Amino acid sequence: MNRNRVLGMICGYYLSRFDEAAYEHLGYSTQRRTHDALGEALDVPPKSIQNWRDEFDPVHPNGRPRLAQTPDGSEPSPGD
Repeated sequence: MNRNRVLGMICGYYLSRFDEAAYEHLGYSTQRRTHDALGEALDVPPKSIQNWRDEFDPVHPNGRPRLAQTPDGSEPSPGD
């Protein structure tokens, strides 16, 4: 796997785990600017940084809506 993609995934993990503190620590004015800067630095699409963050959200209590939830907020059943 491409080293920069792995580093992007690590950034996504960091953003998910530390949430607002991570964004504040990095110092950009918005989450989007943070994703843009990380994506540019690693030469990966900024949307990938956000997607990797979202992939780690289910394992961190950060309050962000989970990708693996149905529209009513319940967990999807197997096979959905």
